[in-house]
Amino acid sequence: DPGFFPWMSRHPKPRNAHILLAAYVAGNIRPQIENQTNRNHPIEGMLFMCNAYKELRKRLQVDRIPELERWKKMDRKGAIILIPYIRTID
Repeated sequence: DPGFFPWMSRHPKPRNAHILLAAYVAGNIRPQIENQTNRNHPIEGMLFMCNAYKELRKRLQVDRIPELERWKKMDRKGAIILIPYIRTID
């Protein structure tokens, strides 16, 4: 979903942006494995991606991404509110 990863279409892509995509996928899949279900978990994916971004930025291992600078401040309630909006901007 490009709405969750707007930086992936930028040229040049931010350094190590692929790690953030992997973090989203990992966060989304983890509850599926734990609960043995095949249901999308975008909130968990987004929160895990934001946490990964924060850690990578602390170590200067990923370029600054404006959207993630805003999103990293969210808690679960913020993600619940934001996700439907992100899905509509495609």
